[in-house]
Amino acid sequence: EAAYAALSDFLARWPSHPYADNAVYWRGEVRYAQRQYVQALHEFEDVVHRYPDGNKTAEALLKIGLCHRRMGDMARAHLYFQRVARQFPDTDAARAAAREDAS
Repeated sequence: EAAYAALSDFLARWPSHPYADNAVYWRGEVRYAQRQYVQALHEFEDVVHRYPDGNKTAEALLKIGLCHRRMGDMARAHLYFQRVARQFPDTDAARAAAREDAS
């Protein structure tokens, strides 16, 4: 909770900071680690919608797929894994998405 609060404080103080997308992404990671998949999903979706060209977009799409998988929606997870591969083909996120999609 302290990490989530610190990231939220950072965003409140510097909403236009170049690392704002990273802060939102890491808030999602905090919730994902806590197995709060619905809340994590919202954070990762926020990254994709607010920062479509950010450096965390590919990873956020992968994590959206993983959230859907953890919540039992395999069809939606597959769609996001495919989207990562299509939009960001030469990334670690795309390779991870391909592994997740195959399992």
